[in-house]
Amino acid sequence: MGSHMVKRLLGREYGVTTLDNLSIGHRDAVPGAEFVLGNLADRALLDKSFSERKIDG
Repeated sequence: MGSHMVKRLLGREYGVTTLDNLSIGHRDAVPGAEFVLGNLADRALLDKSFSERKIDG
């Protein structure tokens, strides 16, 4: 999800969590969103992230 979409969701008062490994970006690109540093291929991290949060989409 690009930073533009994060900003739009935050502007509509959605809670946003981003997961990124920052290989080509930087944390400051998504201010206001909860941030998880990691890789989508890390199954343990995904399991932990989904179990700790209510994820709608």
